[in-house]
Amino acid sequence: MSAEPVILIIDDDDVLGRSLMRLAERTFPQHLCLWARDGIAGVDLAREHAAHLRLIVLDIALPRMDGNLAAAQIRALVPQAAVLPFSAHAESWPMLRELGCAPPVQKHPDMVVALARLMREAYAEPPAPLPELPWVRALRQSGALLVEASRQD
Repeated sequence: MSAEPVILIIDDDDVLGRSLMRLAERTFPQHLCLWARDGIAGVDLAREHAAHLRLIVLDIALPRMDGNLAAAQIRALVPQAAVLPFSAHAESWPMLRELGCAPPVQKHPDMVVALARLMREAYAEPPAPLPELPWVRALRQSGALLVEASRQD
């Protein structure tokens, strides 16, 4: 495991995922950049690299575990890392903000243009603490069950 800071991209789209990886590598050249293609793999990588993880760029529409559940798991595992979510569906944005994520990015074809700046801003801003609320605990428990079930497959 590397001692350098880590940036984690979680996106299931091959074209966008590759673009985000290249963008992260250019924006944060002294960082190890990793890519997970679903929420469960993203949570596993976050757990594995927790000590050095600094930023997670997170798609909300993901297979196996959606980004909302992944965000709750990652925020609990790695409270020092910023989570920058992106989604075409604004209805989940208030919940993501309450989880302590950076302001969500509207998913559209030109979003990559502003993403380097937004990644730097999210990286520089200390994340808010994960709130201890009943719905957050329920979200974390649901995500933990999905992760555990995936290990039994």
